[in-house]
Amino acid sequence: MLKILSFFTKQMLIFGVVIVVLMLISVVGHYGMQRIADQTRKVETMFPVLDAAMEVKIGEVRAMALMMEVLAAPTSESLVEMKKERAVNDTIQKQKEFNQVRVQMVAGLDRLYLG
Repeated sequence: MLKILSFFTKQMLIFGVVIVVLMLISVVGHYGMQRIADQTRKVETMFPVLDAAMEVKIGEVRAMALMMEVLAAPTSESLVEMKKERAVNDTIQKQKEFNQVRVQMVAGLDRLYLG
């Protein structure tokens, strides 16, 4: 059957097959990208919930560590000393968190204005 067709017709037939294969690949790729985009949107909607859960967990671990320190204190004077140390550590931690937020804000503004 192919022997009857001219060279130009054979080339056009092969070109048509290549176009069909490319269209099939592009449809499959588009479908895959849509699935990835949908899953990304789901993760974005769940992120605040996951972030809040992690904050609760961190707070619980800090409270447990504080309770263990209190239970391990031999005297009331050592409790007062631990309280002072804890206040200093909390202040340092808050300063670090503030600096991280400030850096993130500056980076966000840079991206917004500098593109």
